[in-house]
Amino acid sequence: CNLGNALSELGKDAEAEPAYLRAISIEPRYADAHFNLGIFKCEHGKIKEGIASLELALSLNPQHAEFHRAISRYKKFSANDPEIAIMRGIYEDPGQPRKARERICFALAKAYEDVGNHDESFRLYAEGNSLGKAERGYDIARDKALFRAIKHTFSNINLDKHGELSSNPTRQYIAIVGMPRSGTTLVDQILSSHSSVFGAGELDALNNIIFETFRGADERVDFALSEAKIEQIRIGYQASLNKRDATKPVIVDKMPHNFRWLGFMLLAMPEIRVVHTMRDPIATCWSIFKNYFPARGLGFTWDLNDIGQYYTLYRDLMAFWHEKFPGRIYDLDYEKLTENQEEETRKLLDYCGLPWEDACLNFHETERAVRTASAAQVRRKIYKGSSKDWKQFEKHLGPLKRGLGLE
Repeated sequence: CNLGNALSELGKDAEAEPAYLRAISIEPRYADAHFNLGIFKCEHGKIKEGIASLELALSLNPQHAEFHRAISRYKKFSANDPEIAIMRGIYEDPGQPRKARERICFALAKAYEDVGNHDESFRLYAEGNSLGKAERGYDIARDKALFRAIKHTFSNINLDKHGELSSNPTRQYIAIVGMPRSGTTLVDQILSSHSSVFGAGELDALNNIIFETFRGADERVDFALSEAKIEQIRIGYQASLNKRDATKPVIVDKMPHNFRWLGFMLLAMPEIRVVHTMRDPIATCWSIFKNYFPARGLGFTWDLNDIGQYYTLYRDLMAFWHEKFPGRIYDLDYEKLTENQEEETRKLLDYCGLPWEDACLNFHETERAVRTASAAQVRRKIYKGSSKDWKQFEKHLGPLKRGLGLE
């Protein structure tokens, strides 16, 4: 079972599924193996098969909070769904550990949202997020300091004299950046449906290389630019991209948070194409709040006011990058993409230097692993109106609006 997880993380999908099946053949009642197989199938677009495996895992261990949270991402609940009562029982059990309670809050909140009980849904989203923030101890002051340091670095150099590296890459590279829940997964799926494109997923490579390059012996980070350090970033990042099991000439890295490092990226890899996805601010922030983000480095996602303030930091930094690197970043509006799919897709492919292929319109049929919170959505045709979902919860969103500076 663990071998299957490791192979899946490495992108060795053809080997991962047999490992899960082997685990199940050894112990047919091993719930974790059924669960992992279910997640694997959902990530590969086999939603019905995946849900069946997840439900089997739940039948073997109906008190497992993470099983409920995971399945809630892929199913729509009805008012008489017996799973809601089971989840409520877990939620009301005072003996549940913090992490289990945190996860069942998100699962139950999704269920209540599906059945239209928006007040109870919001209360549970808020409780789950509060538990998550308390455990992680996030302070937005740290991110404010990081963003100031990045801007300070690029405000105090002459980019005209700071020559970009010349390189003759054997591949073309595309970076998709933006806030989480702004459409990055959708754009990645569209591009990865092209016969020339390999979607590498969300890679930590650039983030890791930046900190390795600029962290001193005392563990402090000093973004002091030099030609040698920019060269180090180029070599390390390019090598990491080229390690992927990709036989196609174009590689896409869709790590949204690379928006922080665009200046370093554009200096180090002048050939890279940057696609920046944008979506209605409140829709983006609300979608962040109601999704479970346990990943390292996303501490701002657990509080509405933090999310609003972080979005303001992001918006300011993107304006800064546009000023410093004019014409180097392609802004793609999520709402325009959902309303004018073909027109916006053609513009996107043209920017990326890719010829038109009909498969990019039928992205939902593309068979590849999608390991993000949008894994279920990108298996459906483009649909309009999702950016208005937050209006059902508007009376609760004062802290978010204040964080965004709207109140």
